[in-house]
Amino acid sequence: MRSLKVLALAAVVGGLSAGAARGDVKPHPLFSDNMVLQQGVELAVYGTAAPGEEVAVKLERKAAGEASAAAASATADKDGKWLVKLPAQKAGTEYALEVKGKNAVAFKNVAVGEVWVCSGQSNMEWSVNAGETPDKVKEGAANPNLRLFTVRKRTAPQPITSQDDLGHFTTWTVSGPETVGGFSAVGYHFGQKLQKELGVPVGLIHSSWGGTPAQAWASTEALDADPALKHYADAGRAAAKAHAAYDQKAALAAYETALEKWKADAAKAKADGKPEPKQPVKPGAKAPDLGPGTPGVLYNAMIHPLLGFKVKGAIWYQGESNTGRAFEYRTLFPAMIEDWRKRFACDLPFMVVQLAPFGNGKGNSGGVTYAERRDAQLYTTKKLPKVG
Repeated sequence: MRSLKVLALAAVVGGLSAGAARGDVKPHPLFSDNMVLQQGVELAVYGTAAPGEEVAVKLERKAAGEASAAAASATADKDGKWLVKLPAQKAGTEYALEVKGKNAVAFKNVAVGEVWVCSGQSNMEWSVNAGETPDKVKEGAANPNLRLFTVRKRTAPQPITSQDDLGHFTTWTVSGPETVGGFSAVGYHFGQKLQKELGVPVGLIHSSWGGTPAQAWASTEALDADPALKHYADAGRAAAKAHAAYDQKAALAAYETALEKWKADAAKAKADGKPEPKQPVKPGAKAPDLGPGTPGVLYNAMIHPLLGFKVKGAIWYQGESNTGRAFEYRTLFPAMIEDWRKRFACDLPFMVVQLAPFGNGKGNSGGVTYAERRDAQLYTTKKLPKVG
């Protein structure tokens, strides 16, 4: 009898602990030690807590001769979301950020300076380790005023709005020999140059994926708004609908049919001395992730969750995956930029690298299609302000 009472008490305590954990104040994953906050603009600090919980935020600097403090509070809404606004801060280091509700979360080695998003396809994803003289680059990488954040690869059929669904987010790290190897080479070198020229801390948010087209990085709404791009929005919606309607039983039945056909094809290939065809993959309990080329899916998973964080601008290195529709890029690329600006709620200076003459083989005779893509990039710089 005593053991049953002990078990019952443990269950009650466990339930209370779980409830308390759910009510803990949790800043968004973009907030961590070593982060960089954007200088010169009103700052937004946000996250989750228990509905109705009062959340206080304090940003304090204790640098010699530069001591300062800013504080404000907000109440979590019915969904447990809260957002606290702090006045614009001067560039510098030695800041500390504290978020306090029923519990307290403190972040150290916080800096204020310039924050840039680094995005695109393999050109931007290409790492320091894969670049030129990586050992030499890493030897000179120590820079306490350059901070790095990586968004890992992920697709999503709808924009991710829950911060508890951001397992692909990492944490901020300080640039150094041990941290830059896997980071974007273009992003890293841009950040080092920018930091030295401006003399302020620089934070880089790297969010890219090799082999991906621009329509995957644009929102469905932006694609829908232009008749010339609506076919991408329709394709993205159709993929999301099929993903939501996934039926494992039906998928297994289709798999069994495909497997029997494969067995027959494999036997015939073996008899004919030919390579065996690829075996079908058995479906799982959940729908497979949507491919990274699906319209909207990279915006949903790798850009949309960044939107509340204040940034200065973006650098973009992408285009090979859109060379087949190079002229369309004159519409697609500006639409994506204008959509990002609207959603980041700033004019977002946008720097783009024109494509090098890579892959001038089949389907790209004489580099003609790449030239047309470069022209589309140039056209965008003339059509929109603050694009270079």
